[in-house]
Amino acid sequence: MRFIAIGCASSGERPIIGRGTAGLDPIDFERREWVPYSGWPISHTQLRIYYGRAQAVLGLPPYHYEDLDFLVEQSGARPLDLDPRRLKSVVYNQSPPILFGWESRDELRRASSVAVYLHANALVLESNDTASTVTAVQVACIDGPRFVVRAKRFVLAMGGIEIPRLLLLSNKMAPAGLGNNQDLVGRFFLNHVWVKPVATVVLSAEEITLPLYHDLHEIEGGLMFAVLAPPDRLMRAEKLRDFRMHIYKKTLSTPGEESLKVLGKALRSGSRPEHLGRHNANIASDIGAVTNFVYRRLFNANADLVEQDVIAGLELLLVSENTPDPESRVTLSEDRDLFGQNRVLVDWRVSDDDLRTVSRAGELAALEIWAPRSGTW
Repeated sequence: MRFIAIGCASSGERPIIGRGTAGLDPIDFERREWVPYSGWPISHTQLRIYYGRAQAVLGLPPYHYEDLDFLVEQSGARPLDLDPRRLKSVVYNQSPPILFGWESRDELRRASSVAVYLHANALVLESNDTASTVTAVQVACIDGPRFVVRAKRFVLAMGGIEIPRLLLLSNKMAPAGLGNNQDLVGRFFLNHVWVKPVATVVLSAEEITLPLYHDLHEIEGGLMFAVLAPPDRLMRAEKLRDFRMHIYKKTLSTPGEESLKVLGKALRSGSRPEHLGRHNANIASDIGAVTNFVYRRLFNANADLVEQDVIAGLELLLVSENTPDPESRVTLSEDRDLFGQNRVLVDWRVSDDDLRTVSRAGELAALEIWAPRSGTW
């Protein structure tokens, strides 16, 4: 059996930023009456058996996502003393920056059963007369050759936008696009709802830290940290979407700096900012921080001109589940690309329940971080 891989290639530069990774929760697979169109055809148990194998492929250490005690013991850092009715701490791994083509290039070169074509673009899938079986794929290179690849089986691994685009473009035998008899190709497009910051915490002292959450801990050849998440019973009781909150330690801007940024943005756009009097008052009462801000910008300086106290703080990044919606979809636009094909058009929708979850997550963070329980810090 021979495998042929077709795809575009980058300049060959390796990525420098990794991503936080974690397994899905059992509740994510369930039919939840408060989440339209929810429910998977497979269970968490069926998928979980593959997580360990995926760890190695992704360059991650052994599977420990469900063991907070392991992270606490190995890192020596304390978790927040959370009310289990509101939030819980869960474990994440930091996935190393990886391009599979780059990392596997030598192995691919040596493989006698694999042929790789770079800088090649899949244009159209050809099918039989009934559009029930894909028979070939038309391929083209920019200012280069065009050719056809025929095979018994095809695997589309192009992401949630380009796969529906290719299926919709492949409409010779199926006018609505391949596999689109039910008008579902491109529908239910989902993304995470990201909000940064969903909450900002001003610390009373710079030395206050939450290293379990905002530091990366080297454990068993990998990097681990913790994030905040809602317990299942809270999601069921309040009909919330699932979410995660990442905590970052940050030196916060002063009110004068923030107001100066607002005024600068308004001047560049030629508009009048709201609450102009308040912004002017912030700048006038915070002249030292404003002076440092202007000095750093004008002279590209790293140090301050005026000695100021540092405002230590935390920022919380929220990553929340997106509600499935058939009107949130990928379609074809009228614009054409270099090959004369329709470009993609994405209509991504965020529901009121998504926004309610964002608001409630911020409230929960405030309630927990300011909770007067001993041992929180």
